[in-house]
Amino acid sequence: MEGKMEGSDLPRGPFDLKRGFLVLFAIGLFFLPPALKSSKTTHHHSAERPARPANVSRGTSRSAHSSSFTVQKGMELVSPVEDDVAKKEREELIRQIDEHLKGSPMEGKGRYMVEEAERHGFPDPTLCPSIARQEGQCGERIPPGSFNSYGITAAKGEPSVRCGDCEGHVVHFRKYESWEDSIKGFYLFVLERWGPVSSPYEMKDYCGKNSKKWAQNIASIQESIRNR
Repeated sequence: MEGKMEGSDLPRGPFDLKRGFLVLFAIGLFFLPPALKSSKTTHHHSAERPARPANVSRGTSRSAHSSSFTVQKGMELVSPVEDDVAKKEREELIRQIDEHLKGSPMEGKGRYMVEEAERHGFPDPTLCPSIARQEGQCGERIPPGSFNSYGITAAKGEPSVRCGDCEGHVVHFRKYESWEDSIKGFYLFVLERWGPVSSPYEMKDYCGKNSKKWAQNIASIQESIRNR
């Protein structure tokens, strides 16, 4: 009479074998080192890229240590080469204005005129010396002690010099403390009335009824400055 077969002696089917392998695999994963567990994610995804500096354009491939690296100036990307060209053009403009002022009481004020134009947002610094030439021969024909070569009249309460105009009328012209003070005052005067204009044709009524002819004269002087 055959004895009863024990459970361990029973034949194992395919299902039992698969279940056994799955159990062993799960146990193996549980004891794996953390570094190996994370290898799956790092294999398929690159490491996080370092943040791009704010002044680097997306298409730039050079490193931040490169001598020709693009830098940001205001809202525009400007390379050192472009910046160098702009500096040379600025210095040339200062030279041209100084040449225009040479021999006058305003001699040597070209750089300050350019600086004030930039400070107040005027795109063409030749406007200031051109009007100074038209209205007062760059300081040679102005109300005494006024430093006012722009023909600007004084508002109520402002420092003034009493003088006759070209038509014989008594006028109170604005008095300034220095040439630098008058240059700054000129830009503020224009800015308040017409904004940061780029052309004398935008300055309506600066010279009253003769504004069109006046603007033509100013534009002609501006052109002569640029051609020096």
